[in-house]
This record gives sequence, C-alpha cells and structure tokens, in this order.
Amino acid sequence: MIGSVNAGGGPNVGFAFYAFITWVSLGIFFGAIVWVVDTLSLWRSSLTRHSSVERDPALQALRERYARGELDENQFELMFRRLKEV
Repeated sequence: MIGSVNAGGGPNVGFAFYAFITWVSLGIFFGAIVWVVDTLSLWRSSLTRHSSVERDPALQALRERYARGELDENQFELMFRRLKEV
C-alpha cells in the first residue's frame, strides 16, 4: 500500500489529513458552484416573472382599482386568479 503506511510502520496521519482536506475543499468548491448557478437561475426567473406581470395592462388596471378602493380583497383575488389563468 503506497502512501498509507509511513517508514515507521504505523499509519500515515499526514496522508489522511491531506486526503481529508482535499475532499473537503472539493466539496466546498463544487457546492459553491452549485449555489452560484442556483442563485443566478432564481434571480433570472424572478426578473422575467415580475417583468411580464408588470407589463400586463389588465393586471395593472386591476391593481389600480384595488388601490383606489373600488374592489375589496375577495374581488381582487378572484379577478387576479382569473387573469393569471388566461
């Protein structure tokens, strides 16, 4: 077994330490890559979701009517769901 036993015949603690550090470093590195990709995809999807809702004139008019008090909360929710289905 090359690298697993030192010259004195006992276990090579240095090799085990470096192997452990290597695996931990690789885990942190690839975990960071996954986190960055996930964060960027969530950020990108949130941008497209908000921009399409803000551009819809029917939803904008519905929000304005709700803000002016022409609609109560139940009416707003019902109309909002119907508009989102279309």
